[in-house]
Parts: sequence; structure tokens; C-alpha cells
Amino acid sequence: MDYNPLKQRHHGERKNYPHNLSLRVHRALSGLHLACPDENDLDGQFILLWPAFNAAYDQYVVCLNVFEAVAFSRFVTKISDVDHNQDLTKLVWIFYPSSIRLLLDNPYVFQSFWDHQKGHDNVHDNVHDNVHNRQEKTHKDKPQANMALAKQHTNKIIELVLTRLYTLRNHIIHAGATWNCNVNRSQLFDGVNLLGKQALIIINVMMNNPQVLWGEANYPMIE
Repeated sequence: MDYNPLKQRHHGERKNYPHNLSLRVHRALSGLHLACPDENDLDGQFILLWPAFNAAYDQYVVCLNVFEAVAFSRFVTKISDVDHNQDLTKLVWIFYPSSIRLLLDNPYVFQSFWDHQKGHDNVHDNVHDNVHNRQEKTHKDKPQANMALAKQHTNKIIELVLTRLYTLRNHIIHAGATWNCNVNRSQLFDGVNLLGKQALIIINVMMNNPQVLWGEANYPMIE
């Protein structure tokens, strides 16, 4: 699944779509077009892929810890329910042994790791408990993902991946990393790979289901 066929399809079908769906898809495809492959600029690719994802996702949320995670879950469930070709499931099966597993094993894209580094653990816990709780949280996602994989619960794995990618996004956008820094290459490579392929699948699923109520864009086009 590539950008060009989806763009051509949207151009031919958009008159038959509800306005909000056509707008979301148009904006998502424009983001994908900007994030063209460039092995020398993984940071730029990753940042440009977020507008592509957000244009389709486009949910109003307040913070990752509660509302973003819930919104991710609801959106992934909605997409999966109408993903009749099971493209998201196929993506998980293909990339779990490599990119997904490595991403879930990487503490640098786990928000609790950074909360601990900044001293944002629960102030009522003692130091030993803080370290124990952080380690427990850090290793909790992988067993959950393994169980979800065994039960073919694609939604849960995608949700875990998105929360990790969101942490990576915050890390870069909020100047928590040096551009093109060597220490960020592995998570950025996996992030670009997964986010780009997820965005393509999501856009395709949405176009396959124009009858679904995808909701209004948070920032509609004003003429």
C-alpha cells in the first residue's frame, strides 16, 4: 500500500465522500506526501508523519496519561471494527518480531521512564518503591503484548505502539533530543516505519467505509 494509489483513489472518489471524511483524508495524504523517504532525515520524516496520522485521528484530548490513551483506544477499536481486510492485524504479525518488539523493549520511548528521571514519581512513595514501580511498569507492556498477540487482539498491541510513538513524538517536538543524533536512530527508524504504514492503512480503511461517522475535523476549512 503506497501513497500514490491512495491519492489517485481519493481524487476519483472524494465527491462521493461526506465533507469531513474527504477533508481528513486530504490532509492525511498531504502529510504522507511531505514525509517522503529520506534515510538521512529520520527526525523530519517522523515529525511530518504525525500530521498525516492526526488528520485522520483528529481527536480533542488533554494529556497522554489519561485522555490520549483513551482516545487512542477508541479510535483503534473503531478502525479495527471496519478493517475487513484485517490489514492492521497483518501489520502486527509482520512487524511484531522486529520493530514492535524492539519498540516495546526500549525504555526511552516509555513515559514512566522519563517521569522517574525527572523525579515525577509519586511523592508519597519511598525511593525503593519508586524504582520498583517504574521497573514493573516498564516491563508490563511486553507480557500484555504477548498475550494480546496470542489471542489476536490487534487493538491492544496497536494502542501500546501508539503510546510509545507519542512519547517519542513529544521527545522530539519538545526539544528533548538533538536532531540527527546517533542515540535516537533505532527508535526513530522503527517509529517512521510503523507510523507510516499505520497511517496508510488507516486512510485506506476510512475510504473503504465512507458510511461510518468519522466526526468533524477539529479545525474545519473556513472559506
